[in-house]
Amino acid sequence: MIKKKISLDIFVMIISFICLLFCLFLFGRINSIKQLKYLGYLVVVVSLGLIFILYSVFRKMFVSYCNKVSDHIDLLIDGKIPEVNIEEDTLTSKIDMKLGKLFDVIYANVTSNEKQK
Repeated sequence: MIKKKISLDIFVMIISFICLLFCLFLFGRINSIKQLKYLGYLVVVVSLGLIFILYSVFRKMFVSYCNKVSDHIDLLIDGKIPEVNIEEDTLTSKIDMKLGKLFDVIYANVTSNEKQK
């Protein structure tokens, strides 16, 4: 059985579509200008709430990702080479491969400089 993880951007699009359908449903049920005004306030409050929640989630994910990259670079600087799963097609694995290549180039330059001395 293949499990596919739903990405955050697909989740955001689904939530946005549900909110749009809900607003259209409420708009169809409006009978007066006063109700339209309240619907406008509701849409603004819900939109601001969603923006705040999404900002916090994306910020948390970005900080977590930066910490992973920073830890990986620290391990490379210390000379410890972490295990890499090359089969994954994620941004982290791609950056990991690039950092590994960079580490190999730097190590080759350092050893050639030491031999020349």
